[in-house]
Amino acid sequence: MPGGSKIFVTSIEEQPRVRSRILYQVDKGTATLRILNLQNNNLTDNIMGTFPEGCTLRTLELNGNHLEGEVPNSLANCANAEVLNLGANNINGNIPCFLANLSKLRILILRSNKFHGNIGCRDNYLWPKLQIIDLALNNFSGINSTAKFLFTEEGDDGWG
Repeated sequence: MPGGSKIFVTSIEEQPRVRSRILYQVDKGTATLRILNLQNNNLTDNIMGTFPEGCTLRTLELNGNHLEGEVPNSLANCANAEVLNLGANNINGNIPCFLANLSKLRILILRSNKFHGNIGCRDNYLWPKLQIIDLALNNFSGINSTAKFLFTEEGDDGWG
């Protein structure tokens, strides 16, 4: 960026319908971005671009758009993410269990999408700091027998 300045917070609210590929070129040029708030912008298409290794996003707000497709695997590169709000879109696929690798994730909102399959992840996926998860209004078919491991480490009742 000119003059060595860094962007730490970006918020674009309530814009006309915009194709997502314009706004989701999250690459090395935005590696210092901490908060990206693009909620209620009528964004369409898939979540485009790649979240680079070393991604510094802490908050990603994409709720209230018309995004489709699956959650990109590269979102797992945002190791400092604490809040992911992907609610009220048309995102599909199974629960993105790879996000369990985000050890600082506290809030995960996936409500009002087209997620399907069983709720839960394999035993090796732990969500150590997750405090709030909203999965309402999706197309889930059941709960995995290992769903108890979704939110707590083995031997932890989640209240300590």
